[in-house]
Amino acid sequence: MIKKLNLYKILLFILLLNIFVVFVSSQQSCNSTNTILVNYNVPKNYSSFKDCGVNDDQVCISFEDAGNRAILLSKSFVCIEIISDINGSIPISFSNLYKFCGSLWITAKNTSVNINIDGSNSKQQPFLTIEQEVPDQSNSTDICQSRSFNFRYLNFINWYQTIAYVNIYQVLKFSINKPTTEINFVNSNIISSGSIVMVYPKNVGQIYHSESMILNFFSTIAYNLKTSGLLAPNSSTDKISPIHVVGGFLSNMLRVSNSTFLSTPFLYLEGGIVSPLLDFSVLNNNFSVNPFMMLIDSTFFFNGNINFKDNQLSTFIFISRYISSQINFNKIYFTNNTSNQLLYEKKKYLNYQYENSFAVVKDSYDFVISNFLIYNLNPNTTGNCLIFVENSKLTLQYSPPNFPIQVQHIFITINSSIALEVAYTNVSSLIPIELPIVGNYSQVNITLESININGIFCGCNDCDYYLLSSSFSEKINTTNYNCVNPTPTQTLTSIPTPTSTSTSISTSTYPKVSIRTRNIIIITVILGTVSTGSLIILSLVYRVYKNKKFIPNTPSTDEKSSGFNDNLYAVAEEDEKAVSPIIDLAVVSYEHGIDDDAEYD
Repeated sequence: MIKKLNLYKILLFILLLNIFVVFVSSQQSCNSTNTILVNYNVPKNYSSFKDCGVNDDQVCISFEDAGNRAILLSKSFVCIEIISDINGSIPISFSNLYKFCGSLWITAKNTSVNINIDGSNSKQQPFLTIEQEVPDQSNSTDICQSRSFNFRYLNFINWYQTIAYVNIYQVLKFSINKPTTEINFVNSNIISSGSIVMVYPKNVGQIYHSESMILNFFSTIAYNLKTSGLLAPNSSTDKISPIHVVGGFLSNMLRVSNSTFLSTPFLYLEGGIVSPLLDFSVLNNNFSVNPFMMLIDSTFFFNGNINFKDNQLSTFIFISRYISSQINFNKIYFTNNTSNQLLYEKKKYLNYQYENSFAVVKDSYDFVISNFLIYNLNPNTTGNCLIFVENSKLTLQYSPPNFPIQVQHIFITINSSIALEVAYTNVSSLIPIELPIVGNYSQVNITLESININGIFCGCNDCDYYLLSSSFSEKINTTNYNCVNPTPTQTLTSIPTPTSTSTSISTSTYPKVSIRTRNIIIITVILGTVSTGSLIILSLVYRVYKNKKFIPNTPSTDEKSSGFNDNLYAVAEEDEKAVSPIIDLAVVSYEHGIDDDAEYD
């Protein structure tokens, strides 16, 4: 627990420090000594890039010239101010700015109106490139300890190519020297484009110091995004996602709306951290079968509120080889999101197999998912499964009275160990829900209250169930729980889509009773049987004595026996009512609302 808290505090400190640095830098003013002017709509009036941008008479007529001059300045704070819109009639691109050292602000000269930068004809090179040619270890004096590239008051429109591309030897986790590279979008918009940021290290396959490659989006909106035509690294078929990062720290996200992602996730993060500190929204998008976030060898912490509304998707998050100990979803608010199950099609992205589930967890161990889709989910959100788990070990903490997601299964578990923990304070508030666990070859750990979930034992072949308590773990004999037409279990090789999977979950005609009630009934039956046996023996003795006329006019024992047993069962029924009250599900409704954040912490 101490390690988890320390990690969280360290990340939060980095986030706050990062925001403070960006804010302080943004408040610095551009002046004649640190400003380079750019205008694509005037004739060239200089002989060398060394002379351009110093005044209105000799403005740079290209970003390439402005970038080369910025490298010459390489001060702690340099401005490139764009005077007028760029209509996209010619290719536009900076030169490779890897050799720039300091903080570079690419901004509109008039900050009251954003400058439009149209990339319709810029299909050969990214807008900004930071590419390292050789490792810097051979000459430590060439290492720049801090590079920062900042876009402010800009509208990027119709960009086929990547807007910001980083290809360097990234800092490794245990490196002594840890220079930083940072890209920030401030008060900017990305419109009708496909690739926003691409970070791909030259030293691929290492364990990176993620905090050395930082990405931020402040008050930035992505609108009408579309699938990029660029291929993802090491792939001949898969396209690059809008944010594609290997070995980076994404500390603030942008608002995404009215976009369609037919072949890629929105965010692909490998070997990194995503930890938004500020609020952002994801509204009215079609993700098809692609996850909103795809995390490989990565982790995330959500500190700000996320409004996830009116989206069409099958999977919110896909996780493989998760490297932290906990996922907390208590600040994500889901409203009116839908999944078209009839059109679901299994596919892969970069050799990772998608699954028809709201969350997918593969090859990940020993972590807890808390507050997942509990208070924050509108009942319109639907899906085939809440969590698909394969070759993993995890715990899901949830509260049954507030579990409104409309899915067919809680878990689909394949070769995994899962724990289903119920967190609530009032036993009488427990509402049974028909969300069975299906799969095979798994260990399922549940609390006593979870046994009341209808059909929980009915769909998992070759699975062992254990009852969890504070002091022990006891294997459950599932033969004591009857199932009528149980859900067909899944196979290791394929998880059928809704078009081929039977979704009817049948339970016994009578409601399931608690273990305590069941024990009372068993004891009652035993007592009744013993009592009946005793009365039969007394009856035989009575008949012998009657025949010998020792005891005349003795009442019949059959009437007493019947009354005795009836009384016993009456007591049992009253006790059952006290332990397991009947709940009218027809009067139970879920009202979506967002309370104070403190309520979810």
